[in-house]
Amino acid sequence: MVSLRDEVSRCQEQVKDAEDNLTTKFQLRTRAEMFCTQASCDFNAAANTLHSSMAQLGLRAKNAEADSAAAMRTIRKDRERFKAGMVAYTEQMAKLRSDSRNDGTVPARIKALVTENAGLQRANSILRQHSANHGLNTDALDFASAGITADDIDWSLLGLSPPRVTVETPRTPGSDHSGGESSDNEASDSAQQAISVPPSTTASSSSSAPSPNGQVSFVCLNSSKVFFAA
Repeated sequence: MVSLRDEVSRCQEQVKDAEDNLTTKFQLRTRAEMFCTQASCDFNAAANTLHSSMAQLGLRAKNAEADSAAAMRTIRKDRERFKAGMVAYTEQMAKLRSDSRNDGTVPARIKALVTENAGLQRANSILRQHSANHGLNTDALDFASAGITADDIDWSLLGLSPPRVTVETPRTPGSDHSGGESSDNEASDSAQQAISVPPSTTASSSSSAPSPNGQVSFVCLNSSKVFFAA
């Protein structure tokens, strides 16, 4: 009997130890399930966060690619503009260098025109001086050089009546009274020549201008003066 009791006690202790082990294992299993559940929740949350992050990253990558493409197009345009600007700058620099080399130099055409103008001015000055020395009317020469003839003058605006012709012959210091008739004849001949020549031809051989006393003098090439008096 004693041995049976000992065997029963030993079995009870084993059962109690088995129950304790089973309870411990059950608790561990419960904790493991809780841990797995929490891990699954954390994994799902992490996966969702990863998916959203990947979507945002893809969108940002697309935006970055679009910005990069726009930047590349802008860079290409700026590069073309820069090339065009460099070409224009090079042309301007070449022009400035050529202008700097030609600075202070006058073209041959301008030099020729300046020389011709100076010669014409000298000829005009000499002509006016000789005309003044010979008693010719320089203003009449100016009118004649401008192509103004007696027919071009409006006498009514000047307040003058239709002109009449008078002849004046130059007198030389060595002439005597015996030569007066010949000089008068020459003067009359020259007057007739001046009157008979048409205005278009007399404009080239004579000149006219209004004088302060209301007369218009025509200077002929034979050194005689013909006055149209009002």
